Amino acid sequence: MKCFVINLKRAVERKQYISNQLHQLSQEFEFVEGVDWKDIDPASFSQTASNIKIKNSYRTLTLGQMGCNLSHRNVLKWLVDSSERIIAVLEDDVRLSNDFPDILDALETTTKPFDIVFLGSRFTEEGLINLVPLNDKFNFSLSKAREKGGWGYVITKEAAKKFLRILPEVTGPIDDALHAYFLHGLKTYTLNPQIVFHEEEAKRFSFNTETKLESFVLKEEFMRFLSLFYEFYAHKACFSSRVKTEKI
Repeated sequence: MKCFVINLKRAVERKQYISNQLHQLSQEFEFVEGVDWKDIDPASFSQTASNIKIKNSYRTLTLGQMGCNLSHRNVLKWLVDSSERIIAVLEDDVRLSNDFPDILDALETTTKPFDIVFLGSRFTEEGLINLVPLNDKFNFSLSKAREKGGWGYVITKEAAKKFLRILPEVTGPIDDALHAYFLHGLKTYTLNPQIVFHEEEAKRFSFNTETKLESFVLKEEFMRFLSLFYEFYAHKACFSSRVKTEKI
């Protein structure tokens, strides 16, 4: 399975950090140049509250989040146009478990159908419910609460096609969109236990990405409430249905 690492051209320290890990694991990989927030013209992404649908689970964006979203979408577009059936995608500030290469092999050969498997989670094992075993150590699971984080995942070509078709435009952070199985209908899972870790390592690196895209701010607080309300109950209903039908 090909592994792609999203990296900004100026993020030299991050590039070396993730390179060292992947080389130590003897994992083949390629770097993909990310979209730098400094190169984004906010005016080119103007969007008003009137044309934002409630179901888009819309969020306020920083320029950094916009760049991140576009970077991931570029990788997915590449996958759709390529001959690859499945790939792994990593951000460059993660810590990898020694199980990383073996898990990629297991996911590439498993008979369990899936669209996206997230390799890291913001939840501990107590926050996840196992559905189906991948092997004797790892499981396909779902988070009990709304999951976030797109720092490491495996995705199929068909999933990339469907995601880009159903959610063709940037309406929020990419991790919100990827995890929103109640919107796009993809079979998404979280690997349990996780093998890609983010939070503790992310603190070592920083970029100034706090400039907000004001055109993405919902002006009507009532509409924002409705969006969050929809998201909460849509996730809850879909989660319950999936656990009932998929858990072994």
